[in-house]
Amino acid sequence: GAEDNASGCAGVLEMARIFTAAPAEATVLFICYAGEEQGLYGSFYHASDLVAAGDDAKVVAMINMDMIGYNQPATALDVELETGAIGVALVTVLEDAAAQFTTLVTESSTGFYCCSDHKPYLDRGMPAVLTIEADWNVYPDYHSTTDVPANLSLDMAREILRMNLAAVSHLAKAGLDIVFADGFESPAPF
Repeated sequence: GAEDNASGCAGVLEMARIFTAAPAEATVLFICYAGEEQGLYGSFYHASDLVAAGDDAKVVAMINMDMIGYNQPATALDVELETGAIGVALVTVLEDAAAQFTTLVTESSTGFYCCSDHKPYLDRGMPAVLTIEADWNVYPDYHSTTDVPANLSLDMAREILRMNLAAVSHLAKAGLDIVFADGFESPAPF
């Protein structure tokens, strides 16, 4: 699954790499969950453990990157931001980051949320948002052996990553000048 969900995991790893050079004032956890397709197992247990430990009130934001690398040919780079009522303010932060740092067209959904690792957090009263490329539902290689890197758009993934990175930087009080300093958003030199 290059698109679902190696693209999101690669984004998480890149954000972690960037934040090692740009320490934030707040604690930022970078997690790739297992068992999403089988029933949200990893995120369910992590969110439940936060509640059990009394740490759920410390969660300012959970930003979930699921399927961030496909763009239907000849269409705009667009991202869907999906949350529940508790995540509306977080959607605004992401929309502002997209407007300031990307060319993304944002679409938001705050009434219904489903089926990805943000759900267990929302169900337990923690602000969470799914960031997913808006063409996920027309991806011709969805859940197939042909979901390979050659089908993905680095531009799409880069723009979603920039939006998320700017939003997390804002929320965690990390300097954007440091976060965007190493040129991660530039194409690889190979």
